[in-house]
Amino acid sequence: PYRAGHSRRCAQLAADAGGAYGVTEQEIAALRRAAFLHEFGTTAVPNSILDKRDRLTRAEFDRVQLHPMLTEQMLGRSAALAALNPVAAAHHEKADGSGYHKRLRADATARTGRLLAAVDVYVGLTTERADRPAFSAEEAATELRRLASQGTFEQAVVDAVLSAAGHQRQRGTAVRTVR
Repeated sequence: PYRAGHSRRCAQLAADAGGAYGVTEQEIAALRRAAFLHEFGTTAVPNSILDKRDRLTRAEFDRVQLHPMLTEQMLGRSAALAALNPVAAAHHEKADGSGYHKRLRADATARTGRLLAAVDVYVGLTTERADRPAFSAEEAATELRRLASQGTFEQAVVDAVLSAAGHQRQRGTAVRTVR
């Protein structure tokens, strides 16, 4: 039940953020499709892990960390869907290389993939999970800003996501596009 609607919410916010980020209509269409499919790999993660109320063990978290790779493999089996992999399978990569499954840095990740990664975090934070209640929209925005300040996400990506989610920009910041 905690995952219900996640991909749909990600697809809508990603498309809206894509407009704020300055991507083309064609890129937005592909981003929306990738967001709908980005969690396919979670079908291989047992519900006993996804619905666990306590902290995950290292082995359980290792299982969770496999889902982007599994998404990549699933989408790769279809020529039509394989084109979505650079975005869909990168939804847990971070600008500083601390993400998973490939530990790619921002310069090695599609810009729409970087956008989907931040969207996934925002939507995840604002959704109730088995192990914690949902963050408020403001709490989630504060967390994304913190992650941008430490280099986990690019500031322009966070600005676009927060703008699309209806948050006011902090003083002295503007939504910047990155090509």
